[in-house]
Amino acid sequence: MEMSDMQTQKERKERLIYHWDHNNEDDSDQEDSNLVGGQNKDVLSKEQPPIVRVKICGCIPAWWRTENYLTEWELQCYELFKSEIKRYSKYDMDHEESLKRLWKVSFGDTQPPDKLVGPKWKELGFQGEDPRNDFRGGGIIGTISINCLGLYCLTYFVENFKDDFESIKPSDDGLFSTALFCINLSYALQVCFYFHNDDDIMRDYRPYKCNPRRFKNFIRLFSYDSSSSISNSKINFYQLHGHLMITLVVLWNYYLKKGYNQLELFTKCLDETIEICHQIFDEEIRDIGVKNRDLIKQYL
Repeated sequence: MEMSDMQTQKERKERLIYHWDHNNEDDSDQEDSNLVGGQNKDVLSKEQPPIVRVKICGCIPAWWRTENYLTEWELQCYELFKSEIKRYSKYDMDHEESLKRLWKVSFGDTQPPDKLVGPKWKELGFQGEDPRNDFRGGGIIGTISINCLGLYCLTYFVENFKDDFESIKPSDDGLFSTALFCINLSYALQVCFYFHNDDDIMRDYRPYKCNPRRFKNFIRLFSYDSSSSISNSKINFYQLHGHLMITLVVLWNYYLKKGYNQLELFTKCLDETIEICHQIFDEEIRDIGVKNRDLIKQYL
């Protein structure tokens, strides 16, 4: 086998894993992590925005630095959300509680296994009996670490999009994996909206980055609610992920019926899902679901 062929196969496998931005582990970010401009982030308001301390890093493109490109409130919501994206750790009780919640919303009153390790996780699409390995990067390529945003997105999807998903869930016994697809879509969206430095983005994912107009519209939706908590920004991101996960499933079913090879199908579906995401943010938007359904109706 030629070296170029081996490299291509390796890159295809890399498309099915998630990548952690190691720059988010900077110790300087840990100090006063609950503070922005000297105020607790849970009491921020749109009416009285505090002074925002912004860490300019490599993930910010040149056009982002333009004066007045983002309002203080928009930048505040965005930076606070990014600051809460952390690597999954079994020693973090919030992360462990989130994993327990995923079990509950997925399997109801079924007694969770000891240490949350058991074969039933495979029913959700995890590759092994310990889902932490997938979130930490112990899946296809174990040297890459994963942050826990994929866990939050997956939990929200299972809990809030269950009926929609069940109505279109692939019936085949093939390679469709709810958990793995959710995690990878979460990463693709983080690349799309500049959550990672360029040096930390896998090559095949770099074209996913959106243009300035789409990014601005994303930020406007992201910071639309003037609630006193940053939680609404999180919900907006989870909802976007959930609607696009439905899109990915619809595309999977559509192309599977056309005879596409499943080994190549995920890449095609993910590419087209992100393209639809770009189209969603071609203009300022308030209802992601309505716009998304309109864009995918040709595949139903």
